[in-house]
Amino acid sequence: MKNLKSLVRSLSNLPVIRIFTQPLQKFLFKVHSTLTFWCWSISDQKSFEFYKQFIKSGDLVFDVGANMGNRAKVFYSLGALVVGVEPQPQCSEFLKKVFGDKENFFLVEAALGKAKGNADMLICEVDTISTLSLDWVNEVKRSGR
Repeated sequence: MKNLKSLVRSLSNLPVIRIFTQPLQKFLFKVHSTLTFWCWSISDQKSFEFYKQFIKSGDLVFDVGANMGNRAKVFYSLGALVVGVEPQPQCSEFLKKVFGDKENFFLVEAALGKAKGNADMLICEVDTISTLSLDWVNEVKRSGR
């Protein structure tokens, strides 16, 4: 077993293997995320307890920057009519899969801003830090974070 682990480690350093394993890892993550989305976590329960103070069944709730739907799931579970606004294609596709044709969830595949128009989205590998703000990206780089 130790030799097998060493072999796998040495193979994963080869460019050909890395090219193959990165898409495979992303695919497996998507499958896992889709299958486990509706499983209720401790974090989901804490969010549920917090948001139930403000959101009642039938309320209209906007999840702006819905991302992978963590809050939308809680809002939906509270009985709200949820409008998820999400500009990132990979996140929008995920939301379509997990919410499917659920009646009280509506997806708007767009970004929101102060004026109508078009903007370039700066997509990061980590979907939670993608942005429309080049100023923000430059400030983060400057700060060393």
